[in-house]
Amino acid sequence: MFTGRMGKVIKRIAAALALLLLCCQAHGDTCEQRTINLNLVNVVGPDSLNQEEALEVVAWAQSFFAQDLWIKLELVSYQEYRVQDFPQINLVDLLERAGRFIELKTHAELIGCKASGYSCYYMLPPLRDGDGVLYYGGLGDYGCIDAPFAYGQAGRLSSHAPPRDRIYASGLILAHEVSHGLDASHVPKGFYDSELVPPNIMDTYVGHYSDDYRGELHFIEPSATEISSCMGIANWVQRSSDRARIQRVRKRYQRALAQQRDRRSRYLIKKLGKLRKAYRRLYGGKYECN
Repeated sequence: MFTGRMGKVIKRIAAALALLLLCCQAHGDTCEQRTINLNLVNVVGPDSLNQEEALEVVAWAQSFFAQDLWIKLELVSYQEYRVQDFPQINLVDLLERAGRFIELKTHAELIGCKASGYSCYYMLPPLRDGDGVLYYGGLGDYGCIDAPFAYGQAGRLSSHAPPRDRIYASGLILAHEVSHGLDASHVPKGFYDSELVPPNIMDTYVGHYSDDYRGELHFIEPSATEISSCMGIANWVQRSSDRARIQRVRKRYQRALAQQRDRRSRYLIKKLGKLRKAYRRLYGGKYECN
């Protein structure tokens, strides 16, 4: 018979399994894994990715959907075009986002990438400004759409000295833009109505600060519910025990923050750092069927 800490862990695991079983019995196929069918077009040009690197980007995006939402991102088709194949489309101007989106979307319809039941994504080379600085970003259809279209810049390295890996950031951008077509809105990090929103995949600038939070970025609420509801899955909610712990951490964080304004001690700075990490870990935690 297990006692002490091990016994508590086993009881929690058993309780979680029992709850999951009840959930599946109550909702039938809502506990089955859902699939996002992805058609990918890799536009090859300066600083772009080859096929192997493009598939590595997709693998990162697949991991984000799987670990946070238990949704499978299935790569259905892969096509390559060259930048020279789009002479009428401005693929390099930083300000031509809207025009580029409309024209690429038209091209996607012509080649069958944009089709009912499929998400179509164009992987473009990173943009460069006049000083040679590389820019990464994207744009996508917004709403719960049957055949959503999106594009995003993807590359191997940044223009930092020394260069930084951008495969991970490119995967975040792909997941971010595809999620817009599944009804996910932006969730900016920061303080809103006295509530701390941690860095997350649906932040407007997630590709920009990906280096600072590598391995810590997740789909959080309301993104999880928006995406899951669009895909016909029963609403996903964080475990009640986690929600209670989040509330406690939040209150402790706010108290410490208020104290820090009055007296900036090393102790409080360390305490704030620990609370931030705990809050991010809990806020991006597990989801379950409800």
